[in-house]
Parts: sequence; C-alpha cells; structure tokens
Amino acid sequence: MRKLIAVVLFTITLLVNGNTQQLIDAQMANTVTSTEINAVASLFGVQFNAEYDVLVYRISYTSTDLEGNVDTLSGMVGFPDDDQAFSLVVFQHGTTDGRYDVPSSGIFFNALLETGMSSTGFIVAAPDYYGMGIDEG
Repeated sequence: MRKLIAVVLFTITLLVNGNTQQLIDAQMANTVTSTEINAVASLFGVQFNAEYDVLVYRISYTSTDLEGNVDTLSGMVGFPDDDQAFSLVVFQHGTTDGRYDVPSSGIFFNALLETGMSSTGFIVAAPDYYGMGIDEG
C-alpha cells in the first residue's frame, strides 16, 4: 500500500506540472470509515453508500506564481483504503473566506465532498487555493 501511495503522489506532482512543482511532504491526517461517512451524509438527509474507508493525507508542494516566485502550497489527497487501482479525480472546491477552512486542514467537514468521493472508489486530490492553508500568499 505504501508503494501505491508513493507512486500516486509522485504521479500527481508530475501531472500538475513537472517543471515547477515538487512534492515536499505527505502526512497522514485522518482515517475516515465508511460508517462515519454514511452517518454524516444522513445528518444532511442524504442516503449515501460509502464502499471504502478513506485514508486522508495532507500534502505540501512547491509551485511558481505568475511572477515566477516559488511558493509552498498545500492540499489533501484521499485514498480508498484498498490495494486495487483507482481512478484519479482532481477536485476544485468552492471558495472560502477562512484561511484554514480548506481540504488540507484535516477536519472531516472541510473535505466532506472529497472524502465522500474517495469512499466510492476514487483517489481524490484537492489543492488548497493560493493564500489558504499553509501558504503565506
């Protein structure tokens, strides 16, 4: 499983832009069970069928802004807790006014849609917006 995670994180880094972005760190932020995901969905009146527990990682990586300055950004990657191959989805969340109300915060409610999508069998990458999360921008 560790090999799979390393390969996926490396691939995500290359897919985004192999010339300007480098993965700095990936830390396990949370494990969310399918039971927890279904329970939270039911609080919102949604009948949901999460198939997998989700391993949530907080990542940090470098990126270059429009002026050519290198900055450190953050995001989250959710993996279905299973060793089979899964498709990758890059999720662009809606905007927020809270610097830490972002997917990489490790707080389940800040990545509810992303975690739910992972629980159905997708690897989900969700970058924080510039100036949010760990970015000083």
